Parts: sequence; C-alpha cells; structure tokens
Amino acid sequence: MPLKDFIRTPKSEKLIQDFALKVGGILYIPVDSEEVPEQPGALRRYNGNWEGWDGTEWESLGGISPEDLGPGLTVVDDKVTLDTETLALVSPTIYPEWTIYRNDGLTPYATPYTTAKHITVDKGCKVDLSAIFNYPVPGAGQGAPTGMSGNFPGSLPSPGNNSSVLAVAGIVANASYSVTLSKPKSGLMVVGSSVKPATGNDTTSDSISVNFQGRGVLAYFPDAALSAAQIESVLNGASFQTSRSRTFSGVTASGGNYTYYIYDASLGNITNAIQNGALPVLGAFQFLSQVTITNAAGFQMPVIVVRSNATDAFNNVTLAFS
Repeated sequence: MPLKDFIRTPKSEKLIQDFALKVGGILYIPVDSEEVPEQPGALRRYNGNWEGWDGTEWESLGGISPEDLGPGLTVVDDKVTLDTETLALVSPTIYPEWTIYRNDGLTPYATPYTTAKHITVDKGCKVDLSAIFNYPVPGAGQGAPTGMSGNFPGSLPSPGNNSSVLAVAGIVANASYSVTLSKPKSGLMVVGSSVKPATGNDTTSDSISVNFQGRGVLAYFPDAALSAAQIESVLNGASFQTSRSRTFSGVTASGGNYTYYIYDASLGNITNAIQNGALPVLGAFQFLSQVTITNAAGFQMPVIVVRSNATDAFNNVTLAFS
C-alpha cells in the first residue's frame, strides 16, 4: 500500500523508519484502520497514536494519544483540536433472577422465581439472587463508559457483553443492588459568562431491590376475639403494608359482624381513625391483645388486632386509619 495513505509528517516518517528496521519490513495500512492483519511489520495509525505489530502484540510507537490531552481536546488527523461533541452516556440494564423460599430455606415460596427488578415478599422469606448487567454498543451521539461502580464484581464489560455474575444467597432483610457507569463529560459547557470544556463525569445507573413486609387487612367476623387461624385466613393473602396508615372504602358491617383492622405489629398502634374524611371515630374501636400468627412464609410474627366496639357499626363508609 503506498506511503501516501499515511499522514506524512517528519515525526511519522521517523517512526515508520525505526519500526521497519526493527521488524525487517513494513506492511502499510491505511490511516486509523482497526481492521489490520496481525502480521509482523503491520503498521497502523489508531486513536492518534502509531502502533506496529511486532509478532506478538500491537506496540505503541509514540505520537499523540487522547490520554495525553486535557479536557475538551481530541486528536483529528494528527492535530489537536477542540472537542465540541457532547456524547450521552449509554445506560446499563440489570437482569436479576430471584429464587424465593419460605422460612425453612427449602420450601418454595408461593412465587418461587421472578425476574422482576423490584420485589416484595413476606417477612421470613429467604431469597437468593443471581444477576448480570450489560449496556448497548453506543449509537450516534452516545459514548461508552470508562468506569463502573456499585455491587457487581469484576471489571467493566465491553459494550453488548454481560458483566460478571452478582450472586447473593440467603437474603433475609431489605436490600438493594446497583451499578453505575461513568465517563468524563464531553463537549462544552457554560460557566458563568464563559464557554469552557466540560468537566466532571457523566453517570447512568440501574438498580434492583427486595423488600420484606407484613400485610394488613380490613375484615369482618361475628366473633368478639379471633384465633390465629382466623386471622391467617384473611391476612396471608392480603396486601403488603409498610405503614399503619391505611384507608378503606365501602366499609360495611352487617349480619352481626364486627369490623376488624389487622396489621403487622412492628408498625405500631394507630392513633387516629376518620370516617368519611371528617368524623373522628377512634373511640368506636378497641385494641385486642396481639396475636402471633404464621404468615405466608411460614414465619411466626405478631399482629395488631383492632376491633369495632359494636357489630354492624358501618354502612358504606370510608375509614382512614393512621
């Protein structure tokens, strides 16, 4: 390939001559070509730097490298120029696999496996996690990351390839896991009344989490007190609850039934109850003794039991407990 395919400068000519003497000949390669045959004597101009194949690896022969430049500068055709292109950092995506067991660590939970990013399970569950992340090959106007941080082991994978596996066994408390990609900011930014090269890092991230919660329910029973079995029959399929504050609509007690509000004891006693958004009715309820139940994970836990003083006390009302 003719020598005109190289950027002709005194420095580049000297580099070519020195390398030719070292390997006994030169295979000329077009400027800035990555697809270069790995043959002794092959020479390429890559990322602003001369490289030559010495029979084992590409050997740096010198020249200007982007790593030698300050922020806001780049190398184009052997010249240092202002880097005005702003590249958006690609985003990572985490792919989790959660395996969920009941409290004995052996029996599968009601939902034993999921790939959802954020999950909620009953208190007492034991959870295993296996997760990887990747990020796409940058498209037009996008840049690849140069660093990563977070919970994933290993080094930053290349674009389009999976990371090392994050494996966590026996999770029993609320936990979150994340990865953050970073790269130096590119392009220009306005600082005060001046336009300057961008500084700092761009970052993108993704996260997954598991939360362990109790449940809460409004229920109706004719009994003035409830057994653990009765409570389990209505509570273990009810909604998860993170606060004692809860609003129920269409509350109707009939047929001689009491109205019960039952929830995880760790949330503490309610201090207020409002009917239809205005009328305080906490006095219409009483706290019964806490009951220890076996939840949907096979885990024993206490619950708070609040019961109306009277049967048939409400007819299509809204009750807001807090």
